[in-house]
Amino acid sequence: MANILIIEDEDLYRNFLQKITSNRYSCDTAKNGDEAKTLLSRNSYDVVLYDLRLPGISGKDLIHFVKNEIDPYIVNIVIT
Repeated sequence: MANILIIEDEDLYRNFLQKITSNRYSCDTAKNGDEAKTLLSRNSYDVVLYDLRLPGISGKDLIHFVKNEIDPYIVNIVIT
């Protein structure tokens, strides 16, 4: 089963994305970049869904973090 991380600051969208993905995949969520970095450092993910506009660390900066410091083979999908 693939592991997915959803990074979305708006509760409604984050919960919706988790609901539609969690039936088939293992799914974690983060509401900001700091939470995402913690999860990414502790867990292994196959796919990360990013909102570009996040409080604090931007989605774009998180993509660079994942590619350079976590795993360059994680599939990165941007949502906005």
